[in-house]
Amino acid sequence: TTSASKYPFYVELESSENLLMGQHVYIEPDLGQGAQKEGIWLPSAYLMMEEEKAFVYAANTWGKIEKRSVELGEYDETADSYEILKGVDLEDRIAFPEDFIKAGMGVTDAPSYGGEDNLPDNTLPGEDGMLPDGGEDGIMPRSDAALEE
Repeated sequence: TTSASKYPFYVELESSENLLMGQHVYIEPDLGQGAQKEGIWLPSAYLMMEEEKAFVYAANTWGKIEKRSVELGEYDETADSYEILKGVDLEDRIAFPEDFIKAGMGVTDAPSYGGEDNLPDNTLPGEDGMLPDGGEDGIMPRSDAALEE
């Protein structure tokens, strides 16, 4: 079961420019989510833990998935992310640890999520926002052939 409480509160705006009387607005607390952190931070969902050691699946120089040990630093509870001290750098490509991902698999880079605006200049979506290979909105479909590599 869930419970909720209701508390009245007041908000002071830095500027009311472009707001109309009676207009609805959405507010969210500033929990530091917009702050730029130094170092490399990775969402905890990308980490695997075995015997108190942290690992990620990363692409190696031969275009294959490898299970790579990483050293963790601080934990940000608000963002549910860890600082990575050793093991990966900003140029590394990290795979989400799905059940079907295994070390030694070939790597295929999918375009960034977000549709046409994030596609490389030489890639055009097909009709109805579909990519020529069947992916939708920049998401590459999973190929069972990739699992056999």
